[in-house]
Amino acid sequence: MEMEKDRIADSMFVRLWTVIRILWKGRMFILKWCGIVLAFSIIYILSIPRGYTSSVVLLPEVSQGGLSGSLGSLASLAGIKMGSGNAEDAILPEFYPKVLSSVPFVLDLKDVSVTMKRKKEEKKLSFYSYVMEHQKRPWWGGFFALFSWEKDEDKDVLLKSGVKDSAEVYRLTKQQYKFVKAVGSMVACQVDKKTDMVTIRVEMQDAYIAAYMANVIKEKLQAYITDYRTSKARNDLAYMEKIAQESKDDYEEAQRKYATFADAYKGLILERYTQEGERLENEMELAYTIYSQAFQQLQLARAKVQERTPVFVTVQPAVVARKASSPKRMVFVFMMGVLSFLASGGWILGRNYIRRSKEAVVMGD
Repeated sequence: MEMEKDRIADSMFVRLWTVIRILWKGRMFILKWCGIVLAFSIIYILSIPRGYTSSVVLLPEVSQGGLSGSLGSLASLAGIKMGSGNAEDAILPEFYPKVLSSVPFVLDLKDVSVTMKRKKEEKKLSFYSYVMEHQKRPWWGGFFALFSWEKDEDKDVLLKSGVKDSAEVYRLTKQQYKFVKAVGSMVACQVDKKTDMVTIRVEMQDAYIAAYMANVIKEKLQAYITDYRTSKARNDLAYMEKIAQESKDDYEEAQRKYATFADAYKGLILERYTQEGERLENEMELAYTIYSQAFQQLQLARAKVQERTPVFVTVQPAVVARKASSPKRMVFVFMMGVLSFLASGGWILGRNYIRRSKEAVVMGD
């Protein structure tokens, strides 16, 4: 058994030494192609603009009540995600990435004012202008842009505060479509299914703008979710405010009529005037009761809006990056060097194997 193992080990050593010897003979070929690949790799990676990433980590409030909420807490410990116990929470954290990538949400960012710092100079411009006009591109991007064709009316056209073809259909120009696509590649959102923790990452060529837009996107997402969750409660509040105002007006009108009648017929003891006074007094008391109940419902509606307003905890605020996050130049060049070595070495070994196979066939004949 030991002899068999020694024989196998010797055979593997001989094969490895043979491979090394073949590669050493073809070292000039390998060095040439590795040098060519590395040269092109360096030129390529240096032509790609550097990007800076800023992240914001949020912990949103998810309403879960009763038994289902307790079961959800236990399930999260086991790594199992259960649905929310509150049927009104249709937009759960799992859907936040869809919200951030939606066309209305992205177009809402176009008018955000940003400050671009270049060579000790500051320039304020819209986020749309920064994305479309001030992003560096690789040299080949400008070369291919010379052959692109687009209509003049498509340039620098923006949607005016939500102009649509219909209530649910957006019609984008070519420039707007490019803007939406570009922002989609810059913004990423990830959700931890166990903890519902939301991470918003923004990568741009300007570190300050990346951090600023990460904070802006966080605030707009919070506003969007808050508006959604409180929409029904706010509609109910507006309705109760209308009812309360109308009941107040009715009560004041009934109060005015009763006071006018009491002042005009004060001291009269005729039954007809007494009954009329009692009727007006009853109407005033009824109007007051309705007004009092409407006011109580109004206070409950206001409390409902406050109850439905979600709470967001910012676990990690946006921080201006000090180092570029992409591209990973050293990693890219190293990987291309390894791949070029493997490819050129494989080519030499394959060519040597084919040559030896042909020689073996010729000797067999």
